[in-house]
Amino acid sequence: MDKRCILILLDGLGDRSHPQLGGLTPLQAAHTPCLDRLAAAGANGLYHATFFGQPLPSENAHFALFGGLPGEFPGRGPLEALGAGLALGPDDVAVLTHFAHIGPDRDDRLVLLRDKVKVSPEERETLFRSVDRFEHGGVEISLHPVGGLFGVLVLRGDVSPFVTDTNPMVDGRLLPPAPAPQLPRRRSGRTAHGGRAARLPPARPPHPGGPAVQPRAGRGRAGPG
Repeated sequence: MDKRCILILLDGLGDRSHPQLGGLTPLQAAHTPCLDRLAAAGANGLYHATFFGQPLPSENAHFALFGGLPGEFPGRGPLEALGAGLALGPDDVAVLTHFAHIGPDRDDRLVLLRDKVKVSPEERETLFRSVDRFEHGGVEISLHPVGGLFGVLVLRGDVSPFVTDTNPMVDGRLLPPAPAPQLPRRRSGRTAHGGRAARLPPARPPHPGGPAVQPRAGRGRAGPG
């Protein structure tokens, strides 16, 4: 008996209800004959990756779907590095990042102008090449493209996997302050990365202004080493 199967994850398909749709979600309001046919021929149910009603980021929920325990999750960064074939050491920190367009508002505060920007392949190559390597305070930083404007930021040295998120993820919002975590031995990854971000070229539409760091860091144990 063939035990293989195809698992299709329609991530985010549930969406939210909208008044314009009479209180329905887009999925409820849509005409979905193909999905209806697949549902009728397959198995259906509800799966809660954690406590009932507690939302999870996509990567955590996907990890749980395949049987992984919360304490075993290595972080999105190491998983992306593994998929890209990057060799990570046991003390390396890998962070999933992407370029975003940021700029100052009238009060000179940094604002996320555009989270997802469109650039040509040539512009993308230039962006990654311009910030591919950096060293600050004894920490070596390298940026590796993994698709589109997304990349894996690898930090080597006296670094911590507890990287503070600074991406509001909604265009027009202020970048939140990112205080360094109080760690007993290792310094925060924000210290070295902040030094790098300050040296990025000024933002010019439609070019991104700097990498918006997602809170998807982890040690390098997931990568080949």
